Amino acid sequence: MAFSDGNDWGYINSAGEIVINPQFNTASNFAEGYALVSNSEGRFGYIDPKGNYLGGAPSYSDASYFSEDKAWVVKPLGAPTCISKDGSILFTCETCETVSIFKEGLALFSQRNNEGEQLFGYLNDEGMVEINAQFISAGDFSNGLAYVLDKNGKIGFINAKGDLKINYQFKNVLGFNENKMASVYDGKKWGWIDSEGKYVCNPQFQGGAVYLTDDFWAVSDGENVGFTTNDGEYIVNPQFDDVGADMLNADLALIPFRDGKSWGYIDQEGKIVINPQFDKAFQFVNGNAVVKSSNGFGIINKEGKYEVNPQFEQLLSPSTLSGLGSKTVNSQFVDISSLSNDLKWIFDLVDGTSTIDVLLSRTESNPEEFVNSYYPQFQYLFNGTKPLSKTGLDLGYFQVWNGDLRETKEVKETNGWYTYSTSKSVLLKGKIPSLWQFGIYTSGNLDGLFNEVFEIAIIEELKRRLQKYEFTEEENEEDARSTNFTFKGNTHSIIITVGTGGAYFKKVNANEEVGEDVVEMNDSVAQ
Repeated sequence: MAFSDGNDWGYINSAGEIVINPQFNTASNFAEGYALVSNSEGRFGYIDPKGNYLGGAPSYSDASYFSEDKAWVVKPLGAPTCISKDGSILFTCETCETVSIFKEGLALFSQRNNEGEQLFGYLNDEGMVEINAQFISAGDFSNGLAYVLDKNGKIGFINAKGDLKINYQFKNVLGFNENKMASVYDGKKWGWIDSEGKYVCNPQFQGGAVYLTDDFWAVSDGENVGFTTNDGEYIVNPQFDDVGADMLNADLALIPFRDGKSWGYIDQEGKIVINPQFDKAFQFVNGNAVVKSSNGFGIINKEGKYEVNPQFEQLLSPSTLSGLGSKTVNSQFVDISSLSNDLKWIFDLVDGTSTIDVLLSRTESNPEEFVNSYYPQFQYLFNGTKPLSKTGLDLGYFQVWNGDLRETKEVKETNGWYTYSTSKSVLLKGKIPSLWQFGIYTSGNLDGLFNEVFEIAIIEELKRRLQKYEFTEEENEEDARSTNFTFKGNTHSIIITVGTGGAYFKKVNANEEVGEDVVEMNDSVAQ
């Protein structure tokens, strides 16, 4: 079981003995022989029960747990990739925005249509689209059926061929269990249906209905929880504040229940076997259960006696699906050629070939407001952020020195009665800005990945364009979380302050140091 000492995560056995020392930033329980762990940099990887890494140290930006001998992983700026248990790549889905673990040979995925709408479909175990992305939402397959949501907000069920087997009619559902029944909500109350869509138990429960085991359901009247048979006949009337309904590997001879703020255990007849005394209680697996008290997490037996005294800051119960880690990964795929095209006008600005009219057009700024600024100083083309690329880059706080981008001309104007001469500022649209400063930031799926974007798509192109400049790279003295990249020329220098959240670009005169305004931006780029 995965445990936390308050700082790092490691693993213990059922006797509470540490078998893998705390060393991970996060950790999950084992699924199909491997556990999902992450390091201090937020990179994910897999370990076996001896703590050996699968395929090397953590390197993935996102990863799922193993299911049906496969897992999904995402490299920085990469697309979801399916791997086998030996770590080899099986296939990649560049068009997937999200993709989930395989269930019954199919993996739920999503992608965007031409209108930008997220739709869901299913991949087969060869990575090919088996059921086209067409649903507003959908779930994993279970016992041959999966729920799908239509554009009217109604839920039905499809088979593995994508055929609608149970019509759209429900407001909420749970997946089919091994007895081929599923909990459904009609908008008012919960009941359950069979695989043909016929009610086995008509909707009658206000607060929910969860299948536990053969002919045994936990149901809520909206205030308390009780237990029924498959046909909805009460075995135990609603009387408990809450019950544990985790189903993974669970032994349901004893069931966690809550009385007020404390948890204990009851049998299937509703009789208290272990008195309420715990802050939290999980279901029994192999004769033991994880519980939490004021002293931390520990492990008890079915007599309520501690096998492992409460001592852990966190302890993941093997009965919970959440303890396995994430089942879905998010794509970070970046088309580098498309991104480079989006950034071309930025590169043109940096190498001194982009004119003010291009900047005004690209930033959708008002030329009249710009040219009519009274003082020849730095002026915002815009304040705030705007999308720079569809891939997840934003442009922010764009300023240029406007003193050399306009000239004053004498022009003649008339008011209808007489003509007179006046002075008017005229924008020099073909002029290249002498000084500027702006930020570029990551957002969406690229959030926190600016260093990777900078390394792959930005810095090498700048080095290529600015070959005549003297290049240096050094840690920012004002903030160790960020790095200064400097291109020093004869008349000016270009300074780029880079952090995990973005970068601040500034063109300065040759002898000017990094100014205070750059330092002030470090908090936003280093986050």
